[in-house]
Amino acid sequence: MTARSKDPASRVVPDAELLVRRHAQGAYQLAYRILQNHQDAMDCVQDAFVRALGSISRWRGDGSLRGWVLRIVANEAFRQRTGARRRVPIPSAARRVEEPPDAASRREAGRIVREAVAALAPAQRETLVLRHFGHLSLAEVAAARGCALGTVKATLSQAYKILARKLPQGVRPEA
Repeated sequence: MTARSKDPASRVVPDAELLVRRHAQGAYQLAYRILQNHQDAMDCVQDAFVRALGSISRWRGDGSLRGWVLRIVANEAFRQRTGARRRVPIPSAARRVEEPPDAASRREAGRIVREAVAALAPAQRETLVLRHFGHLSLAEVAAARGCALGTVKATLSQAYKILARKLPQGVRPEA
């Protein structure tokens, strides 16, 4: 899909449809992990792809295109989460969906993990989400965040230690 080169004139710019097709699922999963709402995640991904396609000429080609796209998605999700585009959640009583007993405990564990991740410092939260939920390599996280690989490793280590202290025994994030 792309040829990597530091020379902008020599790299291949991906076709818009191919870019979306290849990265939409990962983009949605990352946005949903951050926003915890299907419609907000869908809006976020759409806005992020519009931004990515509008600025594809600025992609330097020195990192993976996937990492660059997911960084745009993460930025858009964090912007939307802190902005005025929040949606009012539907109260659980209004949903009236019967769940198996283990689904309720998984949902509760997920809530605990989300709260613990949300309480992390912004750099720790962003690094953890890109690595653990965005499934980026350490090098891709470093490129996406614009920092050194050692910084990513140290930030993740700090985040994991904080989560280990905050999360109850047996409760761990699921990718």
